[in-house]
Amino acid sequence: KKNNLSDRSKNIAFVIGAKRPSNRWPIKYFREVAVYFSKKGFKIIIIGGKEDQEFSSRLLEVANTYDLTGKLTPMQSAVMLKNCRQTLSNDTGPMHLSYAVGTPVVAIFSARDYPNKWFPPEGNIVLRDNDIGCSVCFTESCADNQCMKSITPKNVIRSLEDILQTQ
Repeated sequence: KKNNLSDRSKNIAFVIGAKRPSNRWPIKYFREVAVYFSKKGFKIIIIGGKEDQEFSSRLLEVANTYDLTGKLTPMQSAVMLKNCRQTLSNDTGPMHLSYAVGTPVVAIFSARDYPNKWFPPEGNIVLRDNDIGCSVCFTESCADNQCMKSITPKNVIRSLEDILQTQ
């Protein structure tokens, strides 16, 4: 899709990938959030590596969605993230790039690692289920990924809306 993505106020970055499957929020949840914001006139810009294209393809039917997975260098990704109003991200490299360039982040964390270990700095929003029985499991791959599934699209939408209201 070709479109003018220069209007920062209407761009929301989605970082849908992660090194570990246990750190990935369900793509159907990302889709629900994309539909919500697309209907409000926002452009969804998917950032990530080539390995994320399998997942990004599931969001392309959502209006105003632009898939840049596998198309940008890390420096180009940083420029694109700076050109977004906010970022919704799993715990992965572009999440850190986003806040480093001044774009607020709603970061979704699994419970596999210690809380706060990789969290973005204050001023960003972290969503993590701290009450799950298998918390701090250190697993690379999880059978049901319950800690990620328990973070609902409704909670993510509320967090993204909170950032929009403070800008």
